Amino acid sequence: MSTFTSAAKQPELWRRLITEFGPLGKQRELYPELHPANTFPGYYLRLEILSRAGLRTQIVDEMKQLFLPMAELTGTLWEHKDPRASCSHGFASHVVHVLYRDVLGCSIDADNKVLRLDQGGLPVDWCNGVLPVRGGHVTVNLHTHDGDTKVAVSGLPKDFELEIQEGESV
Repeated sequence: MSTFTSAAKQPELWRRLITEFGPLGKQRELYPELHPANTFPGYYLRLEILSRAGLRTQIVDEMKQLFLPMAELTGTLWEHKDPRASCSHGFASHVVHVLYRDVLGCSIDADNKVLRLDQGGLPVDWCNGVLPVRGGHVTVNLHTHDGDTKVAVSGLPKDFELEIQEGESV
């Protein structure tokens, strides 16, 4: 049984987590007794909360604030929010998973041989990704113009099904 607290069970807690915490430092003003989150595991847990809430645009905005300064300074993502200790941390690859899942809206169900694309609320004008599948790679390109999203998929194995979902914009 999951002990995860859902937004439906604790709406005020979710509202606080989504609006009062994050990279903007608002939490320091509202909750000075709490220590600020660090990259591992705090930033990654934050991205998971935003993902569960379906806040794809907020994920993009916060990823830019949290990780872009690291990438610009060293070309890598770090273990800490400051450039000390490991400035090339393997667990940072979770960011790529978040980008595929929540920005590109792409997931592969290898057991059932399905590639799922969620076009609802695409938080960027365009997004491209290359995902490994058994025997090769699938390339996914999404481009949105005037609210119309175009999808191009190549390299999908013949025994795979493409499932395009029109999720809700958040």
